Amino acid sequence: MMIPSAQNTARTLSLRVVDRREIVYFEDVVWFKSNRNYTLVILSDGRKILSSKTLGVYEKIMPSGFLRAHRSCIINCAYIKHVNRATRVCILTNGQELEISQRRIRQFAPKKSN
Repeated sequence: MMIPSAQNTARTLSLRVVDRREIVYFEDVVWFKSNRNYTLVILSDGRKILSSKTLGVYEKIMPSGFLRAHRSCIINCAYIKHVNRATRVCILTNGQELEISQRRIRQFAPKKSN
C-alpha cells in the first residue's frame, strides 16, 4: 500500500478496471478529472479509466509535476503546450483545452527559456 505524501516518488499508479487492476505510469497520465466521488484518468494513449477514488486521494500520492487547475482537474505539466493567462485556458499537447481557475492561474507561470 502506498503511503500518501506530498513528496511521493512512486512512478506507477494501480487502477482497478472492472475485474482487474491496471498499472499505469504517472508520466502517461495527461490529466485527472473529478466527477464527485469518482476520478476519470486520461492517459496519453487516449484511454480513459474511471476510478472509484476521489481526486484528493490521487493528489496526495502523485509525484511533483502535476498542477491542480481547478476544483475538479489536475494536469500533468509535461503535457501542457500553452497557457493563455488572459482567458485562463490551458492547451494540452493532445489539443484539449482545460479551464484554469482564477485563484490557481498563478501556479501556471510561463516556462523560462534558456
